[in-house]
Amino acid sequence: MPFFHLRRSRTFLEYLSQRSYGDLFVLWILVNTLFAIAYFLLASTHPDHAPTGLALLHPPERLFNSFYFSITTGTSTGYGDILPQGLSKPLAMAQMCLALLVFAIFVTKLVSSRTEATLREVHRMSLDGIFYHIRHVLFIVRKDVDNLLSALARHKTLGERDWELLQTACLQAESLVEEIPELYNGGIAHDLATLDGKRERLLLEALSRTLKRIEKFVRELHDHDIAWTNESSDARVGILGLLRASSSVLKIWSDRSREGNERFQDLRALTQALETELERKE
Repeated sequence: MPFFHLRRSRTFLEYLSQRSYGDLFVLWILVNTLFAIAYFLLASTHPDHAPTGLALLHPPERLFNSFYFSITTGTSTGYGDILPQGLSKPLAMAQMCLALLVFAIFVTKLVSSRTEATLREVHRMSLDGIFYHIRHVLFIVRKDVDNLLSALARHKTLGERDWELLQTACLQAESLVEEIPELYNGGIAHDLATLDGKRERLLLEALSRTLKRIEKFVRELHDHDIAWTNESSDARVGILGLLRASSSVLKIWSDRSREGNERFQDLRALTQALETELERKE
């Protein structure tokens, strides 16, 4: 039984917390009005149980002072010019509990709305930071691959330092590509920012260009008959990690995307083909 009453109380509090500001304000006014009427009736019928001084007043004045006492009680002001006595004491206690409960929920919702607004802004700024960082890192990977292609065209081979730079770039890109699904998590909370269509297209284009640049790099290595030696094995692992992460992310991304599925299918096919090519050379 205590658990049953506790659950009902929790349900009532949850119901109140879901009400709008207007509903809570009207409820607070209604609570104070009902108790004001109760004080007025007590003063009219049982003066000994009414707040002090009300029974001696004319009905209009008595009604006004009943509302005055009710408001000061509901706001826990208590000026002391009118005091409860008899049955009006438990009434005043009940009124203070109910009125302060409604008022506390009203203030809590007000503070919560400000906190949620701040949270949405922080989330939006975080989303922007992740978006630009991913695009920037993918751009760096493409520039590194371009430099490797230029070195390959000039020297017909690549040095150990070249492979190390490529490995580092691919490892960083892999870790950031895996964060792309996180850009859509705001949609779960409905009011949080999520990746819009324009930025989604830009991010998809950046990943597409990067994967195609890696495809060109692998093709050039094949054309120059460069073997995957021990010096380049770590770089190959880095490239494979980026391709596998991209392939995994593209499956999730296509489900959450506003873009057509055809482009994702092409990119998945590209990553799978490149994975097969690199695994064959291991």
